[in-house]
Amino acid sequence: MDFDIFEEDMGLEVVASKVKSFRIMWECGYGGSVQTSLALLNNRIYFGCADYHLYCIDANNGEELWRFRTGGVIFHSGPAVYEGRVYFGSYDSYVYCINAFNGNELWRFKTGNKLTGSMPLIFNEHVYFGSRDGNLYCLDRNGKEVWRFCAGDYVCSSPTVYDSKLIFGSHDCNLYCIDNQANELWRFRTAGCIVNTLPFLIRDGIIYFGSQDRNLYAVMLDNGKELWRFKTGNGITSIPIFFDNKIIFGSLDCNLYCITTNGKELWRFETTGRISGMKPLIVGEKIYFGSGVSEGKFYCLSLDGKKEWEFQTGSGVYSSPIIFRDMVIFGSQDCHIYALDMESGKEVWRFQTSTNVIAPVKRIEEAPYEVRFRKSENEKRGEEEGYERHVINAGQDMIYSIKSEYTRSSEYKSDSEYR
Repeated sequence: MDFDIFEEDMGLEVVASKVKSFRIMWECGYGGSVQTSLALLNNRIYFGCADYHLYCIDANNGEELWRFRTGGVIFHSGPAVYEGRVYFGSYDSYVYCINAFNGNELWRFKTGNKLTGSMPLIFNEHVYFGSRDGNLYCLDRNGKEVWRFCAGDYVCSSPTVYDSKLIFGSHDCNLYCIDNQANELWRFRTAGCIVNTLPFLIRDGIIYFGSQDRNLYAVMLDNGKELWRFKTGNGITSIPIFFDNKIIFGSLDCNLYCITTNGKELWRFETTGRISGMKPLIVGEKIYFGSGVSEGKFYCLSLDGKKEWEFQTGSGVYSSPIIFRDMVIFGSQDCHIYALDMESGKEVWRFQTSTNVIAPVKRIEEAPYEVRFRKSENEKRGEEEGYERHVINAGQDMIYSIKSEYTRSSEYKSDSEYR
């Protein structure tokens, strides 16, 4: 039996033995576009590219030091650098661990689908990441699987740790909170996909995150209770930042917002390009961020939302900026890494990836689909798993729980077959 959903101003009311929702997804083809975050360590910048490569370049001048080839596009799965290793995912369904100094592969782990949107988290000698196969994985430092947690749909979310809890989102519209043994503690349901390419903003026991349902949420981490929500004109896939008791974030409605910690708007800055996938950067008295493909600009604002300068690139900017010395550095869909003077916005250097062909990106909005949830482990402990009909209001208490499932064995290879 199918159940209907109704889109209201504050979200969706859903009936959820079989939950219908809309899956919004981006697919990326081959090209030289840079659409991942950048990692900086020891004067080196690491980033993934749609030309199948992870690059390492010199932060001083943009000179290439090495590149590592995978079997697929690297799209929104930014690298994590930790203790001389680089961890990242690819469209070829592998998460990789390579030597940060020379780019030699140490190990890889095969999942059941593409890796996109999820930057690996390294915590307590374990590696956590999500896959489009619907699982959040935990591996040891040698790339061996420890456990996996099965969500209701794609996990294109960078897991975040807080007080030994792991928090991540899914295309099943839920924000999950689990412990380090893959036991679910709570979940919070929105009315849209949750995609975060960088760790969530967490402060004083509150997590702030966006959803494709057009809301930015503030939720208590100890129990998953909503404190407030702030509605924008389109979905939110960028990561908010906290500064001076204010929250700053971008939306697909082309605005950069500044709101209070109670969810009240202070100002907004309007662009003509969507602000997606990236995290604004605040250094000193300046805010730095980029806009999407219809505009392709990189901005510097004052803390009251006034434009200081802008820099025009050849396509969208979805890469979170980093600071090195007196430069702000970011990637563009136009196949370049740019280094600009922080004060003036003048170009210092740029790096061209292996091709100047811009990677095609297609936005997919699929027809309603079904997500099936299991009964709560707490409510039905000791009983066989089944399916149950309940009414859930988006943003309210959740009643379902999914225990981790060990359904696939890992595949391990020591040497890259793509060189």
